Amino acid sequence: MIPLSTTLALLLGCEITQLDSASIVDRTRILGVKATPAEPAPGDTVTFSSLAVDPESGIAGVTWFGCVLEDSDSFGCELDTDTLEALFAQDPTTMTAQEQQDWYAELQAAGFLGIEPDLSPTLTVPSDLLDGLSEEQQAEGKNYMLTLSAIPGGLEIDDLDLDAEGTQAVGEQGLKRMPVSVGGTPNRNPEITSLTLDGEFDVKDQDVLEVRAGQTYTFQLNLSDDSVETYTFVDSQGASEDRMEQPYVSFYATTGSFYQTISLHPYLEAEWTAPIDPPGESHTLWFVLRDRRGGMDWVTVELLVR
Repeated sequence: MIPLSTTLALLLGCEITQLDSASIVDRTRILGVKATPAEPAPGDTVTFSSLAVDPESGIAGVTWFGCVLEDSDSFGCELDTDTLEALFAQDPTTMTAQEQQDWYAELQAAGFLGIEPDLSPTLTVPSDLLDGLSEEQQAEGKNYMLTLSAIPGGLEIDDLDLDAEGTQAVGEQGLKRMPVSVGGTPNRNPEITSLTLDGEFDVKDQDVLEVRAGQTYTFQLNLSDDSVETYTFVDSQGASEDRMEQPYVSFYATTGSFYQTISLHPYLEAEWTAPIDPPGESHTLWFVLRDRRGGMDWVTVELLVR
């Protein structure tokens, strides 16, 4: 597990970058971010997961911080760093179960949600978050700002070389908004039920998919029946209208080439051409589904080029 003191130093020492939309993954990237449920209500407990990748060194961990949007700026949450540093200095292995629970609750109150994969990121939305708002405003809800930091494998705190302003471009960071509301049609994450290759079999059932060098393959994503939702949109003036989601899928790979990098529902297909040289190497494809309301799902495919 990454020491929490290292986690805080890395977070404070990183510059937030925009997520790259290029399809070839050749560095640390955050390709997907998921909250379950995708649109919680006050009092709900939310679990988080990310699709963070690094083709060279792997990912040592992903830190999660969060706050209500009103308590953030363009760089993310305004963290109570003094409290976090004091809490991170404590050793939870010496605590009783109740002390550990209280310690984690204090961390969450200061903005820390968890670190993948050792401490699953979670958030219990305050039950009074929407108190004082009108019925229309509660249906529109509030947003949480989530800040992620993907730390490449093999990185040590001694490797950091901070400049005079204390900034350092280490790994990859990303931002995500998560709505909290009591609307009648809260968002749910879409679900990829299968990923077929040339219409023949489900790639999700394969540990490693063998492909031929230079050959073009067609991948088809199939979704659950309830993945495309009809929902009621309420604007800031309280006016409402019925809308239907328009999911789309983005494609990423460590090598090869895609005919296109995005496909729109209902045509969720991807044509990918395997590299010609060198054969015998392993590669990875990622298919990331988004419903345009913050819901996500993804599939990872390991390949062996012959």
